[in-house]
Amino acid sequence: MILRKRNKPLPLQKYEALQARLPANSEHHPLIERQIEHATRGYQGELHTDKYLTIPSTRFTILKDVCLVSDKQTFQIDTIVITPNALYIIEVKSLRSNLTFDTNLDQFITGSGNRQSGYNHPITQAKAQKLKLQNWLFEHNQPNIPIHIFIAISAPSTIINVIGDHEKIANTVTHSENIPWKIIEYEKQYTTNQKYQHQKIGHVLLRRCKDFDLDILTEQGILPGQLIPGIRCHHCNHLGMKRWVCPSCQYNDRMAAIKGIDEYLLLVKPWVTNKEILNYLNIDSRYTVSRLLKKHPRLQYSKRRRRWERIQV
Repeated sequence: MILRKRNKPLPLQKYEALQARLPANSEHHPLIERQIEHATRGYQGELHTDKYLTIPSTRFTILKDVCLVSDKQTFQIDTIVITPNALYIIEVKSLRSNLTFDTNLDQFITGSGNRQSGYNHPITQAKAQKLKLQNWLFEHNQPNIPIHIFIAISAPSTIINVIGDHEKIANTVTHSENIPWKIIEYEKQYTTNQKYQHQKIGHVLLRRCKDFDLDILTEQGILPGQLIPGIRCHHCNHLGMKRWVCPSCQYNDRMAAIKGIDEYLLLVKPWVTNKEILNYLNIDSRYTVSRLLKKHPRLQYSKRRRRWERIQV
């Protein structure tokens, strides 16, 4: 059973919206483009790995894109698979170059020949997540279920090299398509009669899970007033749609203004006034703005605060 599905990451949505609303000569574009490329590659790698998890999903409990808070610290896990015997953490790596795990020096290297780079060791990172998840389960009075970690390499063309203990790396690191069979092999090792209520543990995690988010305007040092106003065409990214038709590509989207309100709530803050949307979408009619806000399915008006606020689902 898949309890939590994977959605497009909020930081990626924010970077894509921000990219379209900055002047063409903005100094922020190179960094934003790199962030979009990195986040997109990671997201696609996670979706690729998800395809192979359809095999165990009928027997086990699966949560994707898990974000929890333990001891006032936020931590993320790409995928959690819970069975009657154990819990499995799956961390996805979407690196296309050759990978080298050096167990002698405890190093993780990408590339080959003269073009090699060192990165944070994914196994060390996964072990830290395991410890944080164990603490979280203890804090929420959950059973001391065994936890195993896997590093899923999403690109089939990526070559995995090992210097040192091959078996140590092979037990944890593999290509995405092998993950279900790894889990099944681990399951065969459990002969104890003690079984865990995997669906119950999954629902406890689900209730506390949230979407990982970043305040990218603050991170990039950008003020809301620096964003170019207008209704954005989500087909070609042109700003300045009129009567829901893009003058650049002729794309027709009657929900473009609603998407623009969502974009403001995503980029700037989770509440908005009529005047702010009037300026952000560059609409000259107060009546049109009022009608759009009333029509928005995920907004409600707060008379006390005199603003429109996002409905908490």
